[in-house]
Amino acid sequence: PQNQINRRFDIYISCVSFAHNVAPKGKYICLVSSTMETGDPKVDLAAGVKLLEPTLHKFYSVSPLFEPVNDHQKEGIHISKSYDATSHFQTVCEDVVRLYKEITGETDVSYIFVPKKKEDEQ
Repeated sequence: PQNQINRRFDIYISCVSFAHNVAPKGKYICLVSSTMETGDPKVDLAAGVKLLEPTLHKFYSVSPLFEPVNDHQKEGIHISKSYDATSHFQTVCEDVVRLYKEITGETDVSYIFVPKKKEDEQ
C-alpha cells in the first residue's frame, strides 16, 4: 500500500508467464504501474520493480489520463475515460457502468451486478 512507501498512489504489479502462452518457460512478463507523483517513472515505480529483481529488461513509458469534458446529454456522444494504473480493471468497470447509465438513462443498475456466491466470500 502507498502509505507503507510514502506515496499518495498505490503501485500495481501484474505478471503473466508461460502458463498464459506469452513468455518462454521459466520467464515472466510483469507490468508495474502507478499514477505519477515525481515526474520520473523510474523513481515512481522503484518500490514495485525492486520486488521483481533481478530482471532481464526494463521498459518505461508514461501515458496521460484523459476524461471526457463534453456535455453528453446535449451532444449525444458518450466518451470513456483513459485506462488508469490499476491492474484489476475496477475503474474500467466503473466507467462502463457510468456510460451505461448515461446512455440508457437508468439510475439503478444494481441488477447488472452478479452477486458473489457464498464459497467466493471465504
